[in-house]
Amino acid sequence: MVLTSWNDLLPLQRGWCIWELYCTILGLDAKCKFDVAMSPASIEDLDKDPVNIINKMFAMMDTSKSYCYKEEDRERIHEAIRRTIGFKELNKEMFEVMRRWVISKYENRYKSLASQLGVNTLSSMNNLALLYQNQGEYVKAFPLYEECLWQCYVILGESHPDTLMFMNYLAMLYQNQGDYVKALPLYEECLRQSKLISGESHPDTLMFMNNLATLYKNQGEYVKALPLYEECLRQSNIVLGKSHPFTVVSMINLADVYNDQGDYVKALPLYEECISLGKVVLGESHPDTLRSMNDLATINFDQEEYVKALPLYEEWGESC
Repeated sequence: MVLTSWNDLLPLQRGWCIWELYCTILGLDAKCKFDVAMSPASIEDLDKDPVNIINKMFAMMDTSKSYCYKEEDRERIHEAIRRTIGFKELNKEMFEVMRRWVISKYENRYKSLASQLGVNTLSSMNNLALLYQNQGEYVKAFPLYEECLWQCYVILGESHPDTLMFMNYLAMLYQNQGDYVKALPLYEECLRQSKLISGESHPDTLMFMNNLATLYKNQGEYVKALPLYEECLRQSNIVLGKSHPFTVVSMINLADVYNDQGDYVKALPLYEECISLGKVVLGESHPDTLRSMNDLATINFDQEEYVKALPLYEEWGESC
């Protein structure tokens, strides 16, 4: 499959491309092997933020909207999909195929650079660790993050922004494993150093602030989490703008804290705005958009606003 851009999945909108992938996934043609061809520029785009690009790709994937130049071809292809696995399951299978392809490319790249000490090796190692972490493969991610951080200390120094970023990734891994004791000092050090080096309004500082707040929230320390989330959203609106993905996620996180504390008056309008912005900025099927939709539906349900809750639950169910 030839892809020209991660932001425009044109082949996945074409009926016959979908049919070829469908046959490959179902094993209807044993000789078929899936691979992707991309330009160097598109590969570089993937290197910038592989996890978010993959998540966005999943949110954009909807095989039911694929088309053919001949309507009868489209109908035959769609009918075959409906009679077998269905569009929802095909979307998941196609995403899994794309995910495995991306990981295999990074694994091969890391193997070719593993013996070298340098920035390119760090970038490759970090991206592979991020992909492993995003898929819950913590055992594979952990040694890569530790190696990244050690190499950053040696090459860049303890206070370099990239060193702080790798420290943040290691803290995230500890947090995902529930080891808050190890994660907390790393997050605190990231935030402290970033404020000094990059400034209180720098996007990296805001990310570290958000991550520390999330750790506090996960521990039930809302008194510590709330002011950090509020400051994070305030600064993000100013620095990045209301329609930036990070701003939308910051808004969702703040709404979650209000919701967890039972402050529905503050949570409800935030969730409504999160859904409206999330559909445009993140995508209708993005996990954060769907989570906001489900949380808003639950608030309405708990307040016996069933007329408002039902369509949200239905839309959420159809998109999951």
